[in-house]
Amino acid sequence: MALGAACGGGDDDGGDNSGASPLMALLGAIPDTPEAASYVGYSDLGAYYDALGVDSPPRGASNDEFDEWLGELSEAERGDFAPLLGGAEFALDALRDAEAFQAEIGLDPADIRQSIEAGAPPEMYTILRGGFDSGDIGDAVENDENFADLLETETHSDVNYYTWGEDFEQDFARNSPVHSLGRGGRLALHDDLLMWCFWTDGMTGMIDAAIDAAGSLADRPDVAAIADALQQADVFSAQVFGGLQTPAEFGAPSASATGAGMDAEGPALTLVFAYEDAAQAASNVATVEAGLDGIDEFEGRPWAERVDSIDVAGEGRVVVATLHGPDLPWNFLAQGGG
Repeated sequence: MALGAACGGGDDDGGDNSGASPLMALLGAIPDTPEAASYVGYSDLGAYYDALGVDSPPRGASNDEFDEWLGELSEAERGDFAPLLGGAEFALDALRDAEAFQAEIGLDPADIRQSIEAGAPPEMYTILRGGFDSGDIGDAVENDENFADLLETETHSDVNYYTWGEDFEQDFARNSPVHSLGRGGRLALHDDLLMWCFWTDGMTGMIDAAIDAAGSLADRPDVAAIADALQQADVFSAQVFGGLQTPAEFGAPSASATGAGMDAEGPALTLVFAYEDAAQAASNVATVEAGLDGIDEFEGRPWAERVDSIDVAGEGRVVVATLHGPDLPWNFLAQGGG
């Protein structure tokens, strides 16, 4: 019962979304709702491996082989590189238990290039981007003894998806690395995007966004501007927050983001603040500079010990601050700023 042609199989080079940046391709499949816009976590695993100088994980690896690879990744992370602070927990779970994800839903974590999640539990939208195989997925879900009895295939807007049980239904006797808390979930493969959630309206919403039948977060001007700034900064991980989560001392932007990456000077923390228009952004450059310069300490540690330099510039409707230092505060906006 493999997903049909409408769902695609994904290509090793990233698939059919090559015209958009990875972040925008993923945002383009997240429905434009207030809940989804309130939090977005993104990671570019391929870029992260490159930044650390670590090879991508081996395909078809056993957990022992994957543990050996994770050891190499952890060793590389002990330097001055940033941790993965964003991205989908679903993708990180796959890295932790490769065998389970291969066996239960035919997902090889070695094929994940980027991931995104948005919203708030339990209504989380999760999308992975990479070279996934619809045949592997179909074989796995049909032979997963734990959930095969609940497996059904549904179709929405000519896109097929798998479904197990009722929305958010939990059966702790069925708990597994993939089906956390015994929840069946919803799964679709469309082009190079593997979409996952725990309720039907969430899945149909992602499908509509992905096929441009409904608005997506990529259609929001403030989010799109932030995404463009993050991609230009070559971040490999990011968290994007709606206005309610954004510190007011930075001029009350409509949205903001924290991005972790590398540049010629080393590890870099990129903060992006989106405003109503370019004029507002320009008028808030000094506000952002003052807000960052005025911090004495963060999480009980002197700011000067963590940050060596701060560069702030207006770029269209966003203000971008780039921070360098020996111990950057990667969770800065998540903790409410200074």
